[in-house]
Amino acid sequence: MSDQVIVRLIEKGLTITTAESCTGGLLAGRIVDTPGSSAVFPESFVTYSNEAKTARLGVSPATLATRGAVSAECAVQMAEGARARANTDFALATTGIAGPEGGSDEKPVGLVYIALAGKDGTVVREYHFSGDRDSVRSQTVDAALDILNEEIDRVSGRDAVSQIPESYQQAIGMRPARQKMAGWLKVLIGLILVTAAAILIYSLTILAHKSLDIIKNGENQELEEYLKPYLDGGKDQDKKKENDTQADQGIDSIEAYIQDDLSYEIKEESFSEQENEDKYRIALHVDYPVLSGLKQHGDEINQTIRDFAMQTEKAIYENPDPDGRQKILELDQVYVVDEVEYKVTYATDDFISIVFNDASVFGEASDQKVQVRTLNMDLRSGEIYQLQDVFDLENDDFLKAWEKSLKEEAGTVLGDKLPDLNAETDREILSGQDKDYPNAFFVDKAGGEIGLSLCKDEKEVGWVTAPFVRDELIRYKTGSDFWKQVTWK
Repeated sequence: MSDQVIVRLIEKGLTITTAESCTGGLLAGRIVDTPGSSAVFPESFVTYSNEAKTARLGVSPATLATRGAVSAECAVQMAEGARARANTDFALATTGIAGPEGGSDEKPVGLVYIALAGKDGTVVREYHFSGDRDSVRSQTVDAALDILNEEIDRVSGRDAVSQIPESYQQAIGMRPARQKMAGWLKVLIGLILVTAAAILIYSLTILAHKSLDIIKNGENQELEEYLKPYLDGGKDQDKKKENDTQADQGIDSIEAYIQDDLSYEIKEESFSEQENEDKYRIALHVDYPVLSGLKQHGDEINQTIRDFAMQTEKAIYENPDPDGRQKILELDQVYVVDEVEYKVTYATDDFISIVFNDASVFGEASDQKVQVRTLNMDLRSGEIYQLQDVFDLENDDFLKAWEKSLKEEAGTVLGDKLPDLNAETDREILSGQDKDYPNAFFVDKAGGEIGLSLCKDEKEVGWVTAPFVRDELIRYKTGSDFWKQVTWK
């Protein structure tokens, strides 16, 4: 970690100093272990006594008297004093009780405060480490470098913010939220539905075969061709009809069961955003159902449904992780595209099953993902049923039946992209432990389907579900209350 952090400082021309108490120079030592660190690390301070903290760093004697040397206030003053004296971009300060003696009920051994001072202010964190003296000191150094690494990510994003479209700056927290868009602009943005159907559901053929093949060898010409009319505000109705026909071959082909005279109404809402600049192509459209007139927990249930639909949008647009943010800053051309369509496949007064087809591009045109997510919810309590709670994963006959049906549905299109299925891997997937192959299940008029998404390789996108008739599903059920809700009456 230390090598990577210091190399990043060198690459970005940022300087660092340290003010250490409990680590006694160990943090500085880790920094200078990296070749070339002299370019970013001019000096450091080891201030073990209270007198040294005051004389060398300017820590207030009042702070030491009232809060103590092991306190957040002291750590902040140490970091800010060191930064001012060394004239660096950053300063890390450590103060704590490494042990084995010196602890108390109020301040036990292992209590450590780490502060990082920078141009935008100072952050301080409290830690409670375990282990012997050497272990506490080592953990403190690791945590300090982690804080520095996070701050470098944040500063990198701030310095490059002018390169990012204003809408994306707001979306990832770099700008205050704007007012709601005018109605005419919402209509214009609604055209993204057509875009996404063209880009992301282009090669759907049957329910089991979800594949995104319009990008060849990482080239983005075809993606640009599909994006252009809609990002430019065009209205190609012939293309819309063509795309709608293709979409009908996907989740719309599921035969749903909807109870007559439902006590609530199923409505639809959407989130849309678009941006077309030289570097950035942002096209987002997420549809999700809203259940109007629920007798109880209505707001909570509808919020859960919306959050479920918006998972990818939040991950690539509203709140990308540090790696994602860095990725979009480094690319010459950035695509942030997400299209989510849904279908309610089973609905009664007390239960609902929803399937979401989520197709996205994040980064380069070839960074594609198409996955299925399913939500099965008790509308009386808001409980979400998980696959592993509903089906008996210890039943080998169930696993064999699932494998057989899944392979048949995958066929030649996705068959070679399935994992090596056996009892062990089946249970990992169906219990939700294997994140490369997220599981999914839903119920419909005939019974239901159980499957997975292919998320291991960004270039191998798709999902496949294995159908079961109702009698087969019941054969492998657990004692979950789910089976009191799903009766296919």
